[in-house]
Amino acid sequence: VGYQARKITYQDHSYKIHFDNGHIVHSHTEPIIATGFDVTQNPLIEQLFQIRQSEIQLTELDESTKFPNVFLIGATVRHQNAILCYIYKFRARFAVL
Repeated sequence: VGYQARKITYQDHSYKIHFDNGHIVHSHTEPIIATGFDVTQNPLIEQLFQIRQSEIQLTELDESTKFPNVFLIGATVRHQNAILCYIYKFRARFAVL
């Protein structure tokens, strides 16, 4: 919390994650993403969904407004003042699975 990754480098079989406050963290496994909990900073989300004022724009069916049949589930899915949790939306949409 409060850290922002600025750069990730690979050297001597280790990844170094450089933060804006000067801290460096070492990892032997490749970092997947360094956006924290702000999904609007995720490059895939930026490509697939329209973002307005730090909120992902969805249809009433939680579908992308840019691409049909691309859906979003998770805590960022909201309807009016209700934040719908991941488990509820997952069970409702993917009950067959």
